Amino acid sequence: MKADWNEAVTYAREQLDEALLEIKKIESTMSQHESQVLDALTQLNELSASDTSWITEAREMRDLTSEGFARATQRGLAPSGESGEGAGPYISCVRTTLADATRDPVAFDAAKLHAKKPIHDNFPLVYELKCFACAKLGDEVNRPAGRRPRVHEARDVIFHAIIFDLAQRFDVKPTKYRAYNRICACDILAAAMPKKADLPDSYESLQRIWFKGERTWKREQLEDKPDLLYESTF
Repeated sequence: MKADWNEAVTYAREQLDEALLEIKKIESTMSQHESQVLDALTQLNELSASDTSWITEAREMRDLTSEGFARATQRGLAPSGESGEGAGPYISCVRTTLADATRDPVAFDAAKLHAKKPIHDNFPLVYELKCFACAKLGDEVNRPAGRRPRVHEARDVIFHAIIFDLAQRFDVKPTKYRAYNRICACDILAAAMPKKADLPDSYESLQRIWFKGERTWKREQLEDKPDLLYESTF
């Protein structure tokens, strides 16, 4: 190391003090639940705009009773294991979201908000979404109970950045994966982390955060540059 252990831990604590204040500010602006709903809603909205294969069918759809009977008949006539109904990316996403909505409040809220705009704009809904909207209006479906909030995604992004900074500043590896059991950045951050129930204060927890952040970074790089070749820097 280019600096001794105490200096590194002291520096990490200073970075954590600033980071935890920033995380608190982010969480007060948008909760983890609201952030997850926004992500799911954005995906639905983007797919509904980019995949237009569903629009003609939605415009020609009959009342729900007749439509449901016709679809049941189609499924009955289809070969075993086939629904007889082609589904583009948008309808597939709607179906997945509505299936998740029976147990996940994030999916439920995203589906509800996604259905609200076309109703407001007098635009047709796909069959599955129209069924959901009518069931919601008739109090036939209920929002599932909330789960214990997961940590805000911004937290791990910030911790990943601190690990990277420590590795660069003190000339150590981010994790022991390639450090051959020598001191690494995750060790330093674990020693500096406050002992609180909702904070990752073990090497193992911080290593998972690092690997997750690296996978996310690499996926984003490949999405921007599909032919990009890179080497792992664990």
